[in-house]
Amino acid sequence: MLLISLGVTLKINYLYIFIIFLFFAYAFPNKSLPKEPKFEYKNEKEFIVSLNNCADYLERNINKSVHIPRSIMLAQAIIESNYGTSRFAIQGNNLFGVMTFNLEEPHLKPFKNKKSKFGARKYQTKCQSVKHYIHVLNTGLAFIEFRELREKMLKHGILTKADVIILSGTLSKYAENKDYVNLVRKTIKSLNKNH
Repeated sequence: MLLISLGVTLKINYLYIFIIFLFFAYAFPNKSLPKEPKFEYKNEKEFIVSLNNCADYLERNINKSVHIPRSIMLAQAIIESNYGTSRFAIQGNNLFGVMTFNLEEPHLKPFKNKKSKFGARKYQTKCQSVKHYIHVLNTGLAFIEFRELREKMLKHGILTKADVIILSGTLSKYAENKDYVNLVRKTIKSLNKNH
């Protein structure tokens, strides 16, 4: 009998502690937690700064082994959204040309093919697009080679500019364009020269 009453007492005490925790969590929210940065830009330079701020925010608490090399991320966002000026970027916050075949998800249909069985995925914010892009490269079956090569390269230390160019060669499945890898590499080299 004592054990039962002790168990009930403990459960009640835990319930009180939980209620007190909830009260303080709502009454005094932690304002020190960083908020998703605004993704605002009027030109190419501001686009790059906004994307970098977003990536810094998203990567702040994740292991460096799953970071996407920033020059690859920037190059793909530039190619896929034309510095955030494409229709998919403006109307759907989609910076990386991510498509969906699940038409129950928010999406945009291609202009010339309104009856298509796919669409460009829509995101609530541009930073959410970056988050999903990071997830796709870190989990997608098409990018196993990317992850394996990145892991092998990271065992030797930080990725060099040459490593990033080699790593970009694993992205051929990202787009249907047969010249996509060369386009990514050319964009990376241009970014390295200009920034």
